[in-house]
Amino acid sequence: LYQDAYRTGICVLSVEEPISWAGSDVFLVVMCAIAPDGLATFRDILDVLVEILLPPGNVKTLTDGAKSFEGVQSTLPSLLP
Repeated sequence: LYQDAYRTGICVLSVEEPISWAGSDVFLVVMCAIAPDGLATFRDILDVLVEILLPPGNVKTLTDGAKSFEGVQSTLPSLLP
């Protein structure tokens, strides 16, 4: 884990056709960038992401609704614990 990004942020990639990743089909990729002063923020975000993505069916719900940034924004609140 390197904290060498200019800004802390998250990028989400949702695909309709799966990506083969180490022998598994992947439909959702979450990429994180962490700035030197962003580790506390990253930890908070990671905790929430795990809570959102861990329950069965939530990844499918998110990928079905994540066709745009607005889709992610409207889908995420329904998945929050």
